[in-house]
Amino acid sequence: MPERKEFSYSIWLMPEGKDYQRLAAITNRLSKEYKSPQIRPHVTLVGGFVGDVEKFLYLAEGLARDISPINVELGAIGTFDEFFRSVFLRAKKSNGLMVAYETVSNMIPDIDPHFSPNSQTYLPHLSLIYGNFDPAKKQKIVESVQMPQRGFRATGFYCVANNERDKVWPELARFELTG
Repeated sequence: MPERKEFSYSIWLMPEGKDYQRLAAITNRLSKEYKSPQIRPHVTLVGGFVGDVEKFLYLAEGLARDISPINVELGAIGTFDEFFRSVFLRAKKSNGLMVAYETVSNMIPDIDPHFSPNSQTYLPHLSLIYGNFDPAKKQKIVESVQMPQRGFRATGFYCVANNERDKVWPELARFELTG
């Protein structure tokens, strides 16, 4: 798989209100306990846009008008030997999520090859922690997670800048899903 670009843009689906607070309590605890980058709970809808940011935001805003709010169902905890998918909650490939994914991935050009859109390989998930951990540490992390809920309703697109070098992901804009 190609290396991720150091700087790019993504569209995230994020919980809000109490759903956000519950999940953020988990991600914040894990990032402090394991000295990993602090992350906001999210499911990446599409990532790796490497073109002009104004074009990206314009497209995202237009697409948000065509897509209805999405019920994101969270399932089992998974682990991979990947920094950005070290320990995560799988998200069900529901009809609403996949329609949004297909719509957005087909309309956003200039995607980093690492994120090549493909509904067969798309693995929607909500990362609980980023990092390179040995299997024993991942198992300890998994065992420490008490899931407060099994999903959330995404009502907006969160457009973020991916700064892979400094491991920060500032929010650029939020567009309400009104389709």
